[in-house]
Amino acid sequence: MASQNDLEKFAKKRESMGICFIGNRKFKRFIDEYIEPREGSLIDVESRQVLGSHRGIHHYTIGQRVAVNNEHQHRGPFYVASKETRNQIIYVAHGHEHPSLYAESLLTGGPHWISSSPDGLDRGDQVECSFRFQHMHKLIRCRVQKENDGLKVTLVQPLRAIAPGQFAVFYQDDECLGSARIVQVGPSLMQQNCDRPIIDSDKVLYKYSRC
Repeated sequence: MASQNDLEKFAKKRESMGICFIGNRKFKRFIDEYIEPREGSLIDVESRQVLGSHRGIHHYTIGQRVAVNNEHQHRGPFYVASKETRNQIIYVAHGHEHPSLYAESLLTGGPHWISSSPDGLDRGDQVECSFRFQHMHKLIRCRVQKENDGLKVTLVQPLRAIAPGQFAVFYQDDECLGSARIVQVGPSLMQQNCDRPIIDSDKVLYKYSRC
């Protein structure tokens, strides 16, 4: 887009992945100035075994790889599956594609529509459209319906590491309809007792057993 508008200086500029206003400081040090670190446990989501400890759940996001104690590292990588704020517990899952990391439904807060709400939504109808929660992800088809003051979103296929606090963005073809803040995710495929998802060649579609 920048190149199309003769803004070559900006088109060639490296994309920033950090938070520009904190400077060269490490993010963990920055955030600890505002949120008091509290230690907690890293617990295996399946066995409920304690695998290590952490210095604050605000340092971790859903789906992020996490370091466990040395005696458990031979099992391979672990990832954040869920967080329990009250007890400072982080539940971790073994393997990048563990079913506890995948969900196919979510609830949002009140939506913000760019023009007006999709036709039929206010009458209680289900509306089919496309969804994404990270700008680098491909669009996924979904069904949306009103639930209380927010939305219930059901995806046609499960996605990895959707987290409360992120924004669900909705599209109809190339048109962005609007967005809503995610307030609840799941149940996960593990909670539904579904098989581990298998990524196919294009790393978007998943095959799993529905429950």
